[in-house]
Amino acid sequence: MSRVIALDLESENITGEIFPCVADLSFLTRIHMPGNHIIGSIGQEIGQLTRLQYINLSMNSIRGEIPVTISSCRRLKTIDLYSNSIKGEIPCTLAQCSSLQSVILSSNNLQGSIPQQIGLLPNLSALFLLNNQLTGSIPQNLGNSKYLRWVNFQNNSISGGIPAALFNSTSLSYLDLSHNNLSGLIPPFSQTSFLPLEYLSLTENNLSGEIPHSVGNLSTLSKLILGYNNLYGTIPESLSKLDSLLSLALDLSYNKISGEIPSEIGRLISMNSLNVSNNQLSGEIPSTLGQCLLLDSLNMEVNLLNGSIPDTFISLRGITEIDLSRNNLSGIIPSFFETFSTLKILNLSFHLSVCSYNYPKAKKNQATKESVTQEVKNLSYADLFNATDGFSPNYLIGSGRFGLVYKGRFNSEIGSAAIKVFKPDQLGGPSNFLSECEALRNIRHRNLIKVISLCSTFDPTGNEFKALILKYMVNGNLECWLHPKDYGQSTSLLSLGSRIGIAVDIAAALDYLHCRCTPPLVHCDLKPSNVLLDDEMVACLSDFGLAKFLHPASSMVFKDSSSIV
Repeated sequence: MSRVIALDLESENITGEIFPCVADLSFLTRIHMPGNHIIGSIGQEIGQLTRLQYINLSMNSIRGEIPVTISSCRRLKTIDLYSNSIKGEIPCTLAQCSSLQSVILSSNNLQGSIPQQIGLLPNLSALFLLNNQLTGSIPQNLGNSKYLRWVNFQNNSISGGIPAALFNSTSLSYLDLSHNNLSGLIPPFSQTSFLPLEYLSLTENNLSGEIPHSVGNLSTLSKLILGYNNLYGTIPESLSKLDSLLSLALDLSYNKISGEIPSEIGRLISMNSLNVSNNQLSGEIPSTLGQCLLLDSLNMEVNLLNGSIPDTFISLRGITEIDLSRNNLSGIIPSFFETFSTLKILNLSFHLSVCSYNYPKAKKNQATKESVTQEVKNLSYADLFNATDGFSPNYLIGSGRFGLVYKGRFNSEIGSAAIKVFKPDQLGGPSNFLSECEALRNIRHRNLIKVISLCSTFDPTGNEFKALILKYMVNGNLECWLHPKDYGQSTSLLSLGSRIGIAVDIAAALDYLHCRCTPPLVHCDLKPSNVLLDDEMVACLSDFGLAKFLHPASSMVFKDSSSIV
């Protein structure tokens, strides 16, 4: 056994502790044991494994701190402890492992600041520290590494400014600093060196100032996400040089950006998504956007835009979502929208002078919508991950075409909740999430499922992650009560009184949706499995992914649409 050089035991249901036993295998160069049930801590004995080059203990239940003796593993190239319960600080001695190339410590309980010495690792190529409780500032020398390609510090409490060296790195291709407390200006990008940056997300920070014009030098950039900051000024015309922008490409939402949208934005013919909502943009919608034939979603709501909807939008036949609400648009709604078979969300509400879909009580409903929206606050991926024990099958309570439903337990005032996770790779999954959000933000009734929160972010692998957090209904759905044997349950049959009570509850929900909502909302998927029962057997209608808004000013309902129109 003393000559064992590798442990490759991925997802083998291994339980218990592995330290200090593993430390006796002094010839070990590789430990690959992700996806097990390993507990305990990484002991100080790891320092005895001086030949170790690779360690992956991700997705286990390891606790304790990272031992300072890790510095003795001078040949270590990769350390991956993703998704454990490791606490304490990142030891400064980790930087003494001069061969390190990949450091992956995401989704733990790490605190303190990122050691400045990390930036001195000469071979570092990947640094993933997302979903922790890190504070302090970003190491100033981090961008000096000539091999650094991936940096993800998402969802921490890191403060201070962004080091200029990061934005001048000639090797960095992926940078995610979102969901932190960063402040100050966005540093300018190099105008002399080639910058290979492909992904940049700075969303949900406290950044201010203008978007630097040098952003146009990022010729390989495919995703630029700057939403939820305090940026002001105008949209730089140099953005038109970013001809590689793809899905989720350009997000400048929830800032204080003003001025007109430059017509040059139409040069981004590969752009898949444009979100400039919740700013102070004025002027007309550029007709050049009709050149962006690959556009899937367009969000310009809550601005000061005027004029009419451009006729050139007739070219956007592959688009699935258009939200131009809460502007000052005028004119008629183009009839060609009726022919857009892929369009699932069209929101043109709350304009001063749109001649169609104009409701007398719009101002009152707008206030109601805003109050409902303000109650819904984002939860992070880490919050949901912890609440479901890593989305364990033991917490799974339902599944459907577009996603899975877990029961989550939160330590906060939320308590227990139902977490509906949408499948990003399922056709219609992302749009189903948007549809359900659009419907639920506009309605509130005791017999409609209550939304607690939502989560729209990326998981640690960089994939889209979208989830709704709903009130947990203790007594499940009506289908299980009507046909308990089909579900292997011994649930008692419903009494006549309970059946009548449930029928009255659902009738009240439908009356609200059809007669008291403006515009009326049709559920389109009413069935027993979508009727949920709380602890007092009060029924609530759920699952609004296929719902349709009906506009009384027009008989137009898109025949091929499976969502809100």
